[in-house]
Amino acid sequence: MTSIGKIRKTDNYKYPCEIICGNGRRIPIPKQQRFKTAFIRDHGCSLVGMYIALRWCGEKWTMGKCLKYAKKNLKCKSKFPIVEIARALKKVIGPEIVKFRRTTTAEQLGDWLRKGWLVIFEEGDPIHTVCLVWDGARIRRISSGKISAVTATQEIKRKCGNKVYRGVILIKKNNA
Repeated sequence: MTSIGKIRKTDNYKYPCEIICGNGRRIPIPKQQRFKTAFIRDHGCSLVGMYIALRWCGEKWTMGKCLKYAKKNLKCKSKFPIVEIARALKKVIGPEIVKFRRTTTAEQLGDWLRKGWLVIFEEGDPIHTVCLVWDGARIRRISSGKISAVTATQEIKRKCGNKVYRGVILIKKNNA
């Protein structure tokens, strides 16, 4: 079962912390501002979401491989829209594991997280992609190499209203 076992800081410059899942899998959390590639530094938050989702499901991709795949296969505006990231994840992981929703409520968000799902969420003002997970006691927000505790209501208040970028990607819990 993919659930958060422990969160710890690391000495790695690009990946300042990591999640240790209940099944022993380690998911390094990238800090996008510390990468050499300008696109990842400036617009890579959706790629970070893609990277964490792939690691969550057991795929060992790097940030560079995510960028290469996205540039080759996805449509990009100033950053990769969450719809395109969902399309890429469905191709790589499978459509039965990845679901995309345009809108959500705080209750739905809390329910999905308590079931052990990973949620990739688009925030607005400024537009930014974050990952949300349940650690058994509270919701954890993963963004820019940091992990913090939030509530579902706080996240819903931050949701993006832009028609192109808004949405939520749901990654079902993986029993591997």
